[in-house]
Amino acid sequence: MIKIDGRILRDLSTASRKEDLYMHLQNAIKLEHATIPPYLTAWYSLLPGVNDEIGSLIRSIVMEEMLHMTIAANILVAIGGSPRINDPKFVPRYPGPLPMGIGEDLIVPIKAFSKDLVWSVFRRIEEPEHPIPVQHLMASGAAGEFATIGQFYAALKEQIRKLGDQIFVVGASRQVLSWFDTSLLFPIVDVASAVKAIDIVMVQGEGTRSDPFETPGVPAHFYRFEEIYYGKKIIKTPTGYAYAGDPVPFDKTAILPMIDNPDPADYVPGSQADLLSRSFSFSYSSLLNALNDCFNGSPGKIDTAIGLMYQLRLQAQKLMATPVRPDSPRTAGPVFQYVTSLPQRSSRMIYPTYGVHNPPQYSPCACPDCLYSRGPGEPSDPLYPLYWSAKWTMYRVFNNYVNHSPPYDGKPPAQLKEGVDYQVSYGATYYDSTWKGPNGEEGAMMEHYEEWSLPIFPIDNHFTSSFISLGNTAYFITYDKDRPKGMPPICLFSELNYPPKRDFIKHLPYSSGDSQRLGGRVQGYSFWTSPEDNKPPIQVGASPDRTADRGILFGYAFKSAWEPDAVDKSAPPYRHPHSFYFSGFPKTPPNAPIVSQNYTEFAMIKPDPKTTWDLVAKVSGGKPIPSCNLFGSQKLTNESGAEIPTWAGKKRE
Repeated sequence: MIKIDGRILRDLSTASRKEDLYMHLQNAIKLEHATIPPYLTAWYSLLPGVNDEIGSLIRSIVMEEMLHMTIAANILVAIGGSPRINDPKFVPRYPGPLPMGIGEDLIVPIKAFSKDLVWSVFRRIEEPEHPIPVQHLMASGAAGEFATIGQFYAALKEQIRKLGDQIFVVGASRQVLSWFDTSLLFPIVDVASAVKAIDIVMVQGEGTRSDPFETPGVPAHFYRFEEIYYGKKIIKTPTGYAYAGDPVPFDKTAILPMIDNPDPADYVPGSQADLLSRSFSFSYSSLLNALNDCFNGSPGKIDTAIGLMYQLRLQAQKLMATPVRPDSPRTAGPVFQYVTSLPQRSSRMIYPTYGVHNPPQYSPCACPDCLYSRGPGEPSDPLYPLYWSAKWTMYRVFNNYVNHSPPYDGKPPAQLKEGVDYQVSYGATYYDSTWKGPNGEEGAMMEHYEEWSLPIFPIDNHFTSSFISLGNTAYFITYDKDRPKGMPPICLFSELNYPPKRDFIKHLPYSSGDSQRLGGRVQGYSFWTSPEDNKPPIQVGASPDRTADRGILFGYAFKSAWEPDAVDKSAPPYRHPHSFYFSGFPKTPPNAPIVSQNYTEFAMIKPDPKTTWDLVAKVSGGKPIPSCNLFGSQKLTNESGAEIPTWAGKKRE
């Protein structure tokens, strides 16, 4: 059994004020939480559909550890304390000891599931002071001046009884009371309710001295882990208890080959494993933030916390299916660390794209993961083909755009005149989701702008350029024929700007207004971003125009009709991309408040690497590639002195 430093019990036994209990309850919260990451990791590493009984047992224990953490937090709140959850010191270092002065040699790792892990770590965490003899149950000794966790909770109950009902000064309205059965999670308002809640923690974790079951048919945590180890359910026998019931099957080949004790240093910077690992750590930190809010005055946010827990599982399983390196048989794993803020976009040249070109964590989403649900009557989401090539015509509208919002059908409305209201330029896009790079990168895309570059930068854009994204990294290339003075042939645009995934449209809201503007011939998806950094989008749909409000438009349209491919006649019909419409930089240069990139000659033609992706190596010549500075470093303001937002966001180097 794991044991805590006996001095903790001595300190607890001398508590004379409710404030003396704050530290001990905070430690209880930390301890209950500390078991969750290793248990979760073991559960996540089980391939679905094979070791489901084991997964169900571990999941049930995790949920009860969440209950125990909530009970400890509610008691602390009830006596006037404030749980501290979103703090780097709250998260244990794995591998390492558990909180509360663990006195034995138990080092808790983050590892994929194994029976050895269950026996040597998990069951020891949950082992009661007096294990009930069960056939095959292994004995264990104890030494030193230590106390068990059960004794800690017993001492906590005793001190609460001594201090009496007067220490309970905060009502139930500030306690978390949902998601668990009311027989298990109830208001803590006096000694009786606090003692009853602590008894639940003790019985679920250790059972009682006479019964290994917390409730009929449900063993305490220690015995559930032994069921997993022995491969049999515990049952009552004429002489006591035995692991001789229904089988708990285990297929050791159905475990994801995750590395032990994942660390950020294990991953190649910018690789898929690195990206997924950082995304997981941020989501985990978001969970701790949500829990901190729950336990400090906003109990309704427990729904957000539970949602983030489910999200963590999906992220972890994707991480565990990603090789640490392309040639490695082992896969990446989750890093449980508290991240105090979003990674700085400016220092790493990561620009908000709301899930389209980089993970949602780098953008102020309006909904979890920037994933928009579709309502009744809205069409299903279109998909990009696996690969394609297309030419396009770009319309840069600088006059009379307020009453003529995109998408545009072929070209802007007849009321707008070329040369007076808009400028025309041309280019091409090449896309291949099947491309794989030497370091495990996935997906490639090139957008080529002939004579006139992408008009989102506050610079003269009268030059030819290309954006090439290889995996997560995006490069900007210029050409000898019209390269601006002082601009390098190639520069690093962003360390995290990947080609849109085939299903990227799930990150944009459907706009019936955009769709009906062209008589329903297209499916439009768009929003206007907020002029305030780190605030979610302010409007769905391109109309009304929000340029004057310093918003930025971001939208795509696909044709509503399913059409055959122009080249690959064997491909099934699909909804072809129609246009990409967005805000350019509204001042001169480049004077492009509204831009519409309308596709022509779209076809499933696989791009030739020699004329697309290989340009990065060819132009760089193997030399270090400098960083771009296309957005500039100066604050850009309009006539009234207000800052003009750009796709770089407000935080720039």
